[in-house]
Amino acid sequence: MDIKDKINTILLCDIAIHLGIETDIDPQLVKYAVSSGNDWVMKAEYSHLDVDEPSKEDRDFVTAVLNMYRGLSNAFRKLSDDEQKELVRDHHLKIHDGEIQLPGFDGNNECDYFSIIEAYQKIDRFPEQKQPIANTHSRTEHLYNAMLDEFKKIDAVNRSWDLSKEELASILSTAPRSF
Repeated sequence: MDIKDKINTILLCDIAIHLGIETDIDPQLVKYAVSSGNDWVMKAEYSHLDVDEPSKEDRDFVTAVLNMYRGLSNAFRKLSDDEQKELVRDHHLKIHDGEIQLPGFDGNNECDYFSIIEAYQKIDRFPEQKQPIANTHSRTEHLYNAMLDEFKKIDAVNRSWDLSKEELASILSTAPRSF
């Protein structure tokens, strides 16, 4: 941060402090960090702001998984009550308002996926997936990819999600498990 940026930041902090502006950012802390040369304090306090945007590849992957779950839910609702109960039991499905809930992602290694879903929910895309998205405590990407492969093999989209219980079971058989 050059001297002009530091002065501007300190002046903005002084204005926020003087006006008593309520914010998630502590202007006293920012002013201290900038004026003392301890920028690391801001990184320590606001580490959630020091992240890169998820890659397009990750966004496309999560979008494909969410679209698949939307379609699986559509196919699921077409089944009889007994078939639905059997799938819920056999595949440990969580259902909310007739929608199959995403089992989740690994909170330690797949945090970008959580971020992408959270962003979608902020703009009301895929509202059928309810917060919080579960932490599976193990990697899931390979399992979702296996599901997507099976889903493509069955050609579910071109069949308007008109799937048998057995076809749904085939896709769900590799789904991650949440705790």
